[in-house]
Amino acid sequence: MSLSRAHIAGIGISSGTQHDISNLAVSAGAKALLDAGITYAKVRLSIACSLEEAGLSIPQACFKAFGRQKAPLCVVDSQSALFTAVQCVRSGQIDCAMVVGLDMERAGKYGEPIKIAVITVVLVNDHFLTSHAYLRDSAVRVRACHLAVAGKDPRGPVVSALKQASLDAGEIQLVEAQGTTPSSVRELRLASNGAISEEDAVSASELPPLAGFGTTSLTGLCGIVWQLRGWVRESKPDLRNSLQYTTTANGSTVIAIFCRSDGAPAPVYEDVRSLRDGRERLGHNPAEDVKEVGWRLEGVKSREGDRIPLAGDDRLRLASQKGDRAALARL
Repeated sequence: MSLSRAHIAGIGISSGTQHDISNLAVSAGAKALLDAGITYAKVRLSIACSLEEAGLSIPQACFKAFGRQKAPLCVVDSQSALFTAVQCVRSGQIDCAMVVGLDMERAGKYGEPIKIAVITVVLVNDHFLTSHAYLRDSAVRVRACHLAVAGKDPRGPVVSALKQASLDAGEIQLVEAQGTTPSSVRELRLASNGAISEEDAVSASELPPLAGFGTTSLTGLCGIVWQLRGWVRESKPDLRNSLQYTTTANGSTVIAIFCRSDGAPAPVYEDVRSLRDGRERLGHNPAEDVKEVGWRLEGVKSREGDRIPLAGDDRLRLASQKGDRAALARL
C-alpha cells in the first residue's frame, strides 16, 4: 500500500497566560478549523499536547467545546506532536487529524507570568485534499518530518530529512531555526555541506503575531505556512521549500521540510491579497494581526447526527466565502 502525503489544511494560534490555557485551546482550535473550512465532525484524530519543561498540558476537556467527540484522543509532547500526526496521516489510518500544541516565551522577567501560546494544526491526506478543492490555494505539504533522540549525531536528521523530501540542501530557500544554539546551527551548515549558512537560519516567529515565542517548532510553523501562502508582505522571493530545524529542551532534534501542496512557489503578497481563503473565514490576516474568533465557534462545532455541512449552511457560510460550490457540495 502506497503512503499518502500529509498536508496542512488549517492552522491557528492564540496567546495569553497559562491561566487561560483552556480558552486559548478552544480559540486556536476554532481558528484552525475556520482556516481549513471544516467542522470538527471531519476530524478523525485529536492530539492534545503537553509542554514538560513548563509543566503544562492541554486539558482534554477543551475538546468538548467543539461538540460531539467521535474521534480518538491521544496525548503527546508538543515537540513530537507534528511528527505523530504526520505519521498517522501518511499511514492511511486517518484522513484528518487536529493537533493542539503549546509554546511559551523564550524568557520572562522574574516574577512575571510567562506568556504561552496554543497552536492548532489541521493535517489531511491526499484524498481529503483533492475532495476539498478549495484548499488547493492554501494547503502546505509536509515533505519530510524526522525526529531524532538526544545523543544522536545532529547532522544525521538533516541528511535523512532531505533524502525523505527528495531534495538537495541547495533547494532550501528558507530555514526556520528555533531553540537552536550557535553550535547546532553550525552543525546544520555542516550537514548541508555549506549550502545552508548561519545567515540563512532565520526565525519565522519574528513576525509580530509570533514575536517572543520559540521553545517548540509549532509557533514557527505558523510563520512558515503563512509565508508559503503569500500572506506575509516581506517574504523570501521564489520561496519553494522551507526547512525547520528545532532542538528541544532535552536535546532531541526535529527536522521538517515544507512546500506548497500545489508545487508552486509562494505567491507574492499583492497577488493573493484579495483571494477568498482562510483569511476571509477568519475575518483577518493572522500573519499581520491577532484577533479572536470565539464568536465563530458555533460554526465549527460538531453536533449529534452532524455529518457534513451543506453548501450555503449558515453555520459556516462557506458558499459565500469560497466561491467553489462544486467542492463545497462535497464538504
